[in-house]
Amino acid sequence: METVVVLSGRSYRFRSLQVTEVVCVNRMLRAEYGDSYPYPLSAERLRRESVYVVCVDEQDEIVAFAKAEYRNPGFYEVGGLIIDPRHRVTGLGTAIVTQCITEAYRRGARMIFAEPVCYRSDHASQRLFLRLGFRHVAVELFKYPNIQKSFLGDQPETVTVGVLPPPDDLLDLGRPLFVPADYVRPLELLLGRGVAGSDRTLVSGPMPEVVSYQAVNFEGYLGSDFRDVPVNWPEAAHAIEAARAEGFLLSGIMPSFGRYAHGAAFDYLRLYRPPTGVRPDFDRVHVVETLRSFVDEMRTEHRRRYA
Repeated sequence: METVVVLSGRSYRFRSLQVTEVVCVNRMLRAEYGDSYPYPLSAERLRRESVYVVCVDEQDEIVAFAKAEYRNPGFYEVGGLIIDPRHRVTGLGTAIVTQCITEAYRRGARMIFAEPVCYRSDHASQRLFLRLGFRHVAVELFKYPNIQKSFLGDQPETVTVGVLPPPDDLLDLGRPLFVPADYVRPLELLLGRGVAGSDRTLVSGPMPEVVSYQAVNFEGYLGSDFRDVPVNWPEAAHAIEAARAEGFLLSGIMPSFGRYAHGAAFDYLRLYRPPTGVRPDFDRVHVVETLRSFVDEMRTEHRRRYA
């Protein structure tokens, strides 16, 4: 793949990352996030199914990078966006992410998701993905440790989860959501529409297993644990309450992230359990206007459980 575009009077060329350029991209990531940045690219771990795009300027210097990583059949995660500060506010971020999305769809993506960061008070990453048609479906509080310590101190970084196509397309209105009564309002605030209804049909087949994700651990720094509960079955309510008894709290909904072997979709409720020893400061969690009421509900639940 190779594309040339003109932005703000400058000519940029997008092409696939070469293995020899991994060092350059990691240098850009460390310049943005600090020398302790724990998630660099690895030349040995580049996957053929994934999409890695660099942008070079008229001097053939790499000025931006983004990727769409293959996660499961039909699922790609866009991330790793980094832009040289001299080339920001030019539309370059939108352009390079669009290149990744286009190529991911060409390779068979059915759903594309992203984790825009929440440490910036200008919400630049979140707003970029909103402009591209993504919708927020979850806020993963305190997920990534040892990121942007000058902003966050010892508090792990929070990210949102954005999906494309948006949840109105992914949440089948025929699938019920069995959630605790006190989760109905937060989810309605998150999705911008109702989530309850007595006329909804049940999903056939047994409830799939709950999926647990261990906390990210970087040199002893821990992020939150996460748990996904299949939420379209009556048994979900018991599984959610059991998780809450273990200290898990609401993170959001993962629409159509579950798949049967025959391809039919179902939904997960995502829960998180914050790391011990970290006193969270919600004022360092910066989200766009449409997410603030939902994060306020998360703050209230956290205080009730951990105050």
